[in-house]
Amino acid sequence: MQRVVTILQAAGHSVFAPTLTGLGERAALAKPEVDLSTHVKDVLAIIQDNNINDALMVGHGYGGMVVGQVAEHVAKRIDNLIYVDGIVPHGGDSAFDLIPTSRRRELQEQARADGDGWRIPPPPLSQMAISDPADVEWVKSNLCPQPLKTFEERLPIQNIAAIHVTRSFVHCNGPAMDLFGRFAERARAEAWRYQEIAAGHEAMVTEPRKLAAALLKVCRLPEMSS
Repeated sequence: MQRVVTILQAAGHSVFAPTLTGLGERAALAKPEVDLSTHVKDVLAIIQDNNINDALMVGHGYGGMVVGQVAEHVAKRIDNLIYVDGIVPHGGDSAFDLIPTSRRRELQEQARADGDGWRIPPPPLSQMAISDPADVEWVKSNLCPQPLKTFEERLPIQNIAAIHVTRSFVHCNGPAMDLFGRFAERARAEAWRYQEIAAGHEAMVTEPRKLAAALLKVCRLPEMSS
């Protein structure tokens, strides 16, 4: 996400990109107890500690689970809840409830076989539609397992439609396997603000300017100069 952060900052926006507990540079904090609630608390702490209001809050992939629950707690601080190919839960859903059964079983087996029963190994680079050799090496150096409980925990979030904030969806419609199309369809059916970009799921790596531009469009902010 850092490439998108840099672009948005250059356009004059304040941007916070917290790393969730047990992931990225905070991988050393991973343990079996880390769950979805842990990640919700991570983001709430950033909002509260920095006294953020009128936030444009973005969740990518699994991050959709996190931002939806954060919005439940601090809806008055959020101006736009944006899902970038994000999982959009209903009340009581876990991430595992919202991905294909075959994929859920595959991840559970990977955690059992290669993750000491509690860590999900990162997906292979071959699934990420990243072709630039430098990008491949950079992503490879930053991949890490994710605690299983983050996918298993169910939180009592309301239907997203019941949270009184503007809702938006940015769909990456590239050629890679599409696990998020049904969430994009839901967003369109419920008349969310909506953008599509020609990019794979890892658009923040492969097409950061397109993604930054799409975020500004759904927030109805001035577009960047080329």
